[in-house]
Amino acid sequence: LKSVDKAFAEQAARTNLAEIALGELAGEEENLPADVQGLARQSLQDHQMAQQELEQLAETHGIELPDDPAPRQTQAAEMLGDLDGAQFAAEFARIQVEEHQIAVDAFERYAQKATGGSRNPLHAYAQKHLPKLQALSLIQI
Repeated sequence: LKSVDKAFAEQAARTNLAEIALGELAGEEENLPADVQGLARQSLQDHQMAQQELEQLAETHGIELPDDPAPRQTQAAEMLGDLDGAQFAAEFARIQVEEHQIAVDAFERYAQKATGGSRNPLHAYAQKHLPKLQALSLIQI
């Protein structure tokens, strides 16, 4: 695989790790509206599955994935941890939309740059997960 493939895998892993952390954080929050709880659960499940799949691809192709989200994602989670109730719900939803829009842009850029088409397992991964990311980037709560 090429450097663009490895860079994509790293970014996808950071996105998954951030969304897993945010979903877990939301799961600990009491009194969240049902739609926010549903979004948190769905995002957590989707990104856990996506991360497992990505880890298998990385192992097969010798790509070292990061263990942590990007610093901006970690800062967002820390800030979110200081909020509760309606403030938490509003900020959680805002972060979800923003992070998923960033991920959609990255996945779309990669899908255009990646070589090897369906023979490239990371290209197939991007194509598979892009529709869910797009849907989550349009959520309005």
